[in-house]
Amino acid sequence: MTMTLMCVPVIAESENIIQKHLEITGSPAAVNLINTWGLDRSAEMRRRWHSLLTKQLAKKREELFESQKRLEEQLRKEEDAMFNQFREERGKEDVSINKEIDTEWESKLRELTDRYEKDMDKKKKKMKDSDKKLMTIQFENEKKDLEATMRSKKEYKKKTMTLRLRQKEQQQTADLVRKQSHLMLEMLAKEQQELKAELAKEINLVGT
Repeated sequence: MTMTLMCVPVIAESENIIQKHLEITGSPAAVNLINTWGLDRSAEMRRRWHSLLTKQLAKKREELFESQKRLEEQLRKEEDAMFNQFREERGKEDVSINKEIDTEWESKLRELTDRYEKDMDKKKKKMKDSDKKLMTIQFENEKKDLEATMRSKKEYKKKTMTLRLRQKEQQQTADLVRKQSHLMLEMLAKEQQELKAELAKEINLVGT
């Protein structure tokens, strides 16, 4: 999943808001801005205003695009780092479970083998070959049962680990998406404020 794609489309959103509040073709907002700065309503002034706003919108569109690219690259690096962390954590826990179960298996198998060998040493002189064979078959069956138990235990631990880490990863992913959306909206608001300030400055120059 590429979470940066889930963030707001900054350039399109910015243009919509800018166009809404500062229409080029003499809307009440534009006329009010012209009146605020004491500009003439002549055709020439309107042409100069149209040209100014068009240039400013084009400039800001390019700046927004570059800002979005930089921010998306930063967020992509954060995503990569987070997913690498997920893989690392899963790998470490998987190794830990394998080591734990293998250690337990070796310990219990040693106990089982020691018991079998001791019983065999004690009874072998009195036992018939058929009894020895029966005891060996019983030992092999117990070993298979132990192996199956250890395998089931390992599978259960890994399933539990996967569910626990998945919940943790989902929460961290949701937190990162919220952070990314907030940063995108914050960048949009900042760029819009800068555009308004730049327009006000340029309009002041046009009117002088």
